[in-house]
Amino acid sequence: MDHVIIIGMRATTCIDTTARYVVELGYHTTFIKDAIAAYRWEEIKATVEVNFPNYGHILLYTKEFIDISSNI
Repeated sequence: MDHVIIIGMRATTCIDTTARYVVELGYHTTFIKDAIAAYRWEEIKATVEVNFPNYGHILLYTKEFIDISSNI
């Protein structure tokens, strides 16, 4: 296994920290941007638009991920 798909709660804490740690461990990291949550929209926006592009690999919507996965 060399890929990690990230979804879940608390974009600016749990999600962002987990994604950074996974990258530090050498895994290819994919964010499903419409499958993460936070208490405020600004938290999601900061994580998805500012933080993740600095360290992550792929940023997809759920439908895009499903479409790609069904072709494998």
